[in-house]
Amino acid sequence: PTHFYVQVIREVDIKDSFLEVMWGVLCDKSEVIRRTTASALGACLEMVAQREGDHCRELYRGVYEQALIHLGSTNDAEVHGALLAMCQLVVIPHAMDEYVSDNLEPLARTLFAKIKDHRDVVVRRQFLQLLPALHTSPAIDEVTKIDGTLIYLMELLRKGEFRGPAFIALGELAAARPDIQEQEGWKIDQIFLYARDSLPSATARKSKQQPCVEDALHCVRILVETYGTVLTPEVQDLLPSIFATEIGLCRPLHMALTAIMENLISVETKQTVRSQLLDMVSKELTGQGVRASIGARLQIEHVVSSPSVGKLPPPIEGHTRRQLLE
Repeated sequence: PTHFYVQVIREVDIKDSFLEVMWGVLCDKSEVIRRTTASALGACLEMVAQREGDHCRELYRGVYEQALIHLGSTNDAEVHGALLAMCQLVVIPHAMDEYVSDNLEPLARTLFAKIKDHRDVVVRRQFLQLLPALHTSPAIDEVTKIDGTLIYLMELLRKGEFRGPAFIALGELAAARPDIQEQEGWKIDQIFLYARDSLPSATARKSKQQPCVEDALHCVRILVETYGTVLTPEVQDLLPSIFATEIGLCRPLHMALTAIMENLISVETKQTVRSQLLDMVSKELTGQGVRASIGARLQIEHVVSSPSVGKLPPPIEGHTRRQLLE
């Protein structure tokens, strides 16, 4: 790391430097190669951010300016590579403080004018991933109001095509800026409504529609962790839909229920979670609900007797009922 650090710092503006070579690979036609290169850039930025000095600002400037250039390209791979680089840059607090926050205007204008409705699906999804990180800086409010971003994300939820990434963006945005609940564009009731619509029933699973279950549960978890008991009514309305679906004991469900049990104080809500989760576990193990199998209830009741679902063992995924019983 020490040797690599010296080379990066010395070669910010030198031909055939790490950054120059990196940009060539970051715009590769292969999405896998672009994402791998972006991870390498992220590691490089984290290493530089741990050391103080003017060279950090120069490195941030180099990445930022090159990203802006590639964002104006007509090549989809170049645009995606630029967004990947910007995603790596904005998650570094030191980079945001030292350079990005003071230079957000050209980036924000380019993103909202050319990228937010881009024709390429991969580019659109990457833009949605970048949005929450940009709004961690209050400086962006001078360029684009957060209320406009909320309206844009809510419209994506309504249309459905990018509903999954929109769920994630709304959750991450709420975690970064809890004050967005005061904005006119913040429609918490609609978010939970679309979350309920995104949970597939047995009938929906047979259709061609691809439900975004994990993304919806991810959003619900973050919202519950951020706003706590304020969301008790919305969560209580959502729980029947969660347990009425056939999503199984997946990790997103486990994490969402953990957040609900740890952040909501409603006794009714916790009792509902315990009862329904007990029934779900019984069905996974025996093929019958607890009401139809007293023996199953006695065998697994201790699993959900704890006040917190977070004490459950890690969810088992990819196993058939027969494998679980064996």
